[in-house]
Amino acid sequence: MEIMERFHWPRRLHEDRAPDVIVGIDVGMCFTKVAYTIRQDDSFGVIKAIQNWPKMGGEEDEANYVPTLLGYEKGHDIMQDAPQFVGFPRKEDKKNPDLKFYEWFKKDFPANLSSKDRDPPPFWPRISDDTETHVLYRTFLAELYASIESVLSPMLQRIGMDWNHAQIEFIFSVPATWNRPNETLGMVADSLMMVAKEARFEGEKRVVKIGMTEPEAAAAFALATHEDLVQGNVQSGKTILIVDAGGGTTDLCLLKMEQSQGKQFEMDPLSAPMGEDLGATHIDRGFEDLAVKKLTCLHDEAKIQKVWNFKEMARKMRDSPEFENFKGLLNLDKARSDQFFTVPLPQSCANDMPQHTQVYGVVNASMKFKWSELATIFDTVIQDRQVVRKGRPETLPGLNKLIQRARDELRYRGNNHGGSRSPNNDPDDVSVILMSGGLGRSEYITQRITEYLSYQEDTLGPVPEVRIIGEPQLCVCKGLLKNRLYTIFRTQRCNGNYGILEYKPYKKFYPTHFIANQANHVKKIGGSRYKEEVKWLIQKSRKTQEASGFPVMARHVHIQIPEGAKLGGHQVSRVSGHLLGNTTEITVTSKRESPDDGHFADQVWANFEFMTQWTFAVVY
Repeated sequence: MEIMERFHWPRRLHEDRAPDVIVGIDVGMCFTKVAYTIRQDDSFGVIKAIQNWPKMGGEEDEANYVPTLLGYEKGHDIMQDAPQFVGFPRKEDKKNPDLKFYEWFKKDFPANLSSKDRDPPPFWPRISDDTETHVLYRTFLAELYASIESVLSPMLQRIGMDWNHAQIEFIFSVPATWNRPNETLGMVADSLMMVAKEARFEGEKRVVKIGMTEPEAAAAFALATHEDLVQGNVQSGKTILIVDAGGGTTDLCLLKMEQSQGKQFEMDPLSAPMGEDLGATHIDRGFEDLAVKKLTCLHDEAKIQKVWNFKEMARKMRDSPEFENFKGLLNLDKARSDQFFTVPLPQSCANDMPQHTQVYGVVNASMKFKWSELATIFDTVIQDRQVVRKGRPETLPGLNKLIQRARDELRYRGNNHGGSRSPNNDPDDVSVILMSGGLGRSEYITQRITEYLSYQEDTLGPVPEVRIIGEPQLCVCKGLLKNRLYTIFRTQRCNGNYGILEYKPYKKFYPTHFIANQANHVKKIGGSRYKEEVKWLIQKSRKTQEASGFPVMARHVHIQIPEGAKLGGHQVSRVSGHLLGNTTEITVTSKRESPDDGHFADQVWANFEFMTQWTFAVVY
């Protein structure tokens, strides 16, 4: 339902040269979705999703997504060899035992694959050929660009425009989980933009932009298209929690939506988006492990002599359309019953079964799984889970804990930090929880979260309502375009803490200086000793854009720099410096090419007269 005009979401300010086409791209862990809108007669048309992928193995009208998947011959070199397919695998690809599939590489970007114990990535800037994930992303995006062109080019021709001469704007979303301890969200997003440019997304008439985090884009779509949600929550100023649970990550965004002037609305993020490596891939892995156990028992019970590749067979069962369908059908009633569903055995497995053999757990060449077994796998992403990292046990939060953290942050942050209170002065609570993404659309997930919330003794007032956003798998790519065309996010907040290292004369009798010396934060420069301190410019979750659309000047600072000192640090986008004696004046603003140029709240930079070795220090 389109409600933009009725509810007066303000249109963007006048642009000297509006693009002819705007494309929103959500590169997900498992699937990539693309939405577009075309300008005709000085106005943009309905936002639609691309539904066929002729350049990526997809049949016409097959799906409104393309798998984020590449297949290479075994023994290949990612850095040099071309893939056998990108996107949809052909039937022969699925049966080819000599192919190696690459999926879920988004979680490692921009480092190398499967390197949990890797050293921090090289200091900014880096060359895109440095890592395997850069190459995989560039290869995938190059095919994605060709597919987008093949679909949209004929549409433009029908209205008298040519693809090569049209002004086209590509907007990419980013996950909140890319805000890491050793990298800022802005740095990883810049790496994505660099790879996208190499994949032909930028040219003489084409421009690439990083738009919003995934939960922000989902929020923009939900609040711009759900009339009942807007009507029910704006007047009272209730708070909304967006939970974008996708293939590999879950991102959360805490928002407050209020009526500003007349019938216009403002959506104010109450904190920077947060994320966790948690998603549908955990369920897929859990199902694979369960299938391996059942296949092993089947192999032994049927006394099959041939050696089976259990992992490969389990992966094929996981990728079957039957399992994909049953994941979406799971609910509490099925989970608490004795019913079962069946997933076809791989053909090679069925061929090895002796004829007329009756084996427990197999019916009509399909393996039986209890709904309760699938529910147990789903529970691993809902409840906290125990893992071992670097030999140490660790507890990772599930969806319930992530939602509870967001509620606690809202209720106990206080008015001085952007919190809100109800008319009776009680701390505010989340009113509505909106679920999006491939995992967020699960009925079982929403039922379990609702059940969890109803049992919480600290709930203030009514239990938060849990809803599934319409078009949960397309809301991010479409939300990018909604926010581009209309001013939905009136304020933005910084995704990290940014500061400058300052050197102050060391005083050994000062307790703070003594502690700094013990932590190796005292440096000897020019025969004297200096203590390193961070002078903060802007802190995480502070506003970096006012409702007027113009960025906020973070602050002016004066940094004392001894002669000969070299400022150290990390997590930097672009840095230059201007030295005036022993004092450097630094002005920091949010990076925006124009007052109305998208969401760059996480990229803070400084402008000086010449390049130096001085850097920002970013701390989490």
